[in-house]
Amino acid sequence: MSSKSRALFFFRKLYLIMLLIIIIAYFGMRALYEIYALGDLTILQWNFLTVSILIAFLAFFNYIISIYYDQVRWQPYTLLLFIAMIFGSLGDFLLGGFVPLPIEPLILGTVAFAIGQVFYLVAMRNLSPLLISTNTSSEDTTSKTRTIVFRNFIIWLAFILFGIALFILTVFNPSELEISIGALCYGLLFLSVIGFALTKFLDDYPILFRGALFIGLLLFFISDYVLIINRLTTPILYAGLIITVTYIIGQCLIHLTPLLIGKSK
Repeated sequence: MSSKSRALFFFRKLYLIMLLIIIIAYFGMRALYEIYALGDLTILQWNFLTVSILIAFLAFFNYIISIYYDQVRWQPYTLLLFIAMIFGSLGDFLLGGFVPLPIEPLILGTVAFAIGQVFYLVAMRNLSPLLISTNTSSEDTTSKTRTIVFRNFIIWLAFILFGIALFILTVFNPSELEISIGALCYGLLFLSVIGFALTKFLDDYPILFRGALFIGLLLFFISDYVLIINRLTTPILYAGLIITVTYIIGQCLIHLTPLLIGKSK
């Protein structure tokens, strides 16, 4: 094994250890708060925000690794994940009401998360086409044709229809129309991201990479879904615990994917 390969192996182990420390530290404190009523809610909130910042740091670490190991193909992917996580951390601060602005914290946080989702979408587009595929003619390299990736379109459409039905049945609150419509727009964007993540199972990438990306985004969506349900319609028992657990594990899985890419054919 070359020195560069050994260093990469070391960085991957270090990365996993850091992820475990983040998860154990947060959930250890959360358990003390939920089970034994130890600690203050404000301290718990800052603990969560610290975890969010640490995940953003790990996302940046991924980008640095991709540069160091000349993984040119994956540098845009890791950079886009890092930018998405920056907006995720910003959304966490805005949702917590730590930024004194005269706007509903939920709206501000949702806007930040929505921008992050766009970067996740572009990151996946960088790996392989989403809805539109561009092909170059073998006879004329300057001639390019655009075609719809039909299988991806069907999957995306199914997620959109599912999202609309889910919104009507569980989320929509006529008394808070502005937030409800915002939740619908954000939810459809997020479900588009998850749908396109599912399409990666039809591409030639390692199964661990595809599984971590899809499950991570799905857990992230569950976190936001519970948050908006708890806010707009029905209060959920242990909503805070569910939201933070699914969010942290989901984000950790998403930002673990650069170490699971390996080599695709």
